[in-house]
Amino acid sequence: MKYAILILTAATVLSFAACKSEKTTKDGFKVLPDGLEMKLTEDKGTPNADSGSTVKMHVTFSVDDSLIFDSRKVPNAKPIEQKISPSRNVADLMNGLMLMSAGDKGTFRVVSDSIFKDPSMQKPPFIKTGNIMQWEVEMIEVKTAADLAKANEEVLAKEAGVIEKYIADNKLDAIKTQSGMYIVTVKEGTGETPKTGQEVTMNYTGRLLDGTVFDSNEDIKFNHVDPFKFVLGTGRVIKGWDEGVALLKKGGKAKLIIPSGMAYGSRAMPGQDANPKGIPANSPLVFDVTLISFKDATGEQPKIQLN
Repeated sequence: MKYAILILTAATVLSFAACKSEKTTKDGFKVLPDGLEMKLTEDKGTPNADSGSTVKMHVTFSVDDSLIFDSRKVPNAKPIEQKISPSRNVADLMNGLMLMSAGDKGTFRVVSDSIFKDPSMQKPPFIKTGNIMQWEVEMIEVKTAADLAKANEEVLAKEAGVIEKYIADNKLDAIKTQSGMYIVTVKEGTGETPKTGQEVTMNYTGRLLDGTVFDSNEDIKFNHVDPFKFVLGTGRVIKGWDEGVALLKKGGKAKLIIPSGMAYGSRAMPGQDANPKGIPANSPLVFDVTLISFKDATGEQPKIQLN
């Protein structure tokens, strides 16, 4: 299954000679300039997806007559969301998706030999020489970069009012940073603030604005009560953490009120036993944090859960 997703998202490097001119096969497939074959079975004629668009689509992937993946038949089946970006590979499925619009249905195919000529490429065990790799795509939704920017502006405008109300209702003495997050100093701390690249050690509790606790290393029900460590300013945590923690001193305590754009944005984070609700999409977050200590980082740092 993982190979189907890799192929779908064009993470696999495709390497075969591009066709010099567009042509059509006997069974009606258009051969795109890079060699990918495409046939639209429904064409709504609305604006196509382009670079920077985000699309939602249902996809089936098959090899010859064997179905490998069907987005409608996986648990909690939903259309796949994919950002469209310029293709860097020959016969990349991205090239075909940029010729589709909302409501379109189409079929794409390519011969496996063309993709896996390079001996350094790992061929999935279910793909053999001469197999036809085929994708059936139903384009559900297309949002252009302009659509996404407008929607984001609307979310941010709405969020700003919600956050300001939260601060007022809770009578918080909050300072707004240039980025748009808020910091409430609970305890000043002593000494210097940590620098980018240093390892910080934290205690924290994270809440939604409605008070729901979604994670904590201070509450045993979340099953991780050790101090939380990460390297500051390296993108290993959400942006609001990298900015907010950098303003604390050793022993300092603060409340970080973080807009969704500096947290998980439009991504909804799944729930767990301790918090079945999870984190809904476009949620501002509130973290009560304590900077226990910090020091120069040594060795490779593990990936952590807050990014």
